[in-house]
Amino acid sequence: MTDLVVPTTSDVALATVSTEENCLPGSNNALLLKMDEILQNQKIITKLLQSSTPETDDCDLEEPMVNMKQFQDFEKKLEVKGYRKRLVNSLSGIGGCSASEVIRRMMAMLGTVNLWSQFSYKGRNAKKKAFYASFLNKMILKASKKILKTCSIKELEYNVSEVLKHAPHKRGGPKFKENPSDESNTSFDTEPYLSSSSCGEEI
Repeated sequence: MTDLVVPTTSDVALATVSTEENCLPGSNNALLLKMDEILQNQKIITKLLQSSTPETDDCDLEEPMVNMKQFQDFEKKLEVKGYRKRLVNSLSGIGGCSASEVIRRMMAMLGTVNLWSQFSYKGRNAKKKAFYASFLNKMILKASKKILKTCSIKELEYNVSEVLKHAPHKRGGPKFKENPSDESNTSFDTEPYLSSSSCGEEI
């Protein structure tokens, strides 16, 4: 009959240490890997949620702005990067075949003749506000570039300045004069849009 060997306290201690050394590190590593996998999945889900947020929502501008107070309030909203991005996406959906067409469409959607009559592009007219440094001007140019990729910023700026320059003489502007035979006085938001196959041909 084989004698029963009873392990000593030291044998049990050694076995315990050996088991801890062989199992715990592996378990810890597996746990850490699992946690890392969960964090990565969370990041992916967050990105998917962000990308699924519609960026082409209108920027709560239901009607064109009519006065300087509305313009200034809108400028404050445009201080937020996300809001600027939404505006650019909205404006770039307007489309158009030429620089003048695109710019006039955008500015007609954003403001009335009365509002634009209060601006000049560079502000050289002391009685008018400078438009070129505004957030809105930058967004108009950026959105226009998305539509007319080959058009230069200089070309787009010229067309913005033309809208501002002629606004006072359009219907609704302070210098408008009724003249049935003069179609040039038609409001820029209702006049027929020029169609041009390339940027700048209509200027």
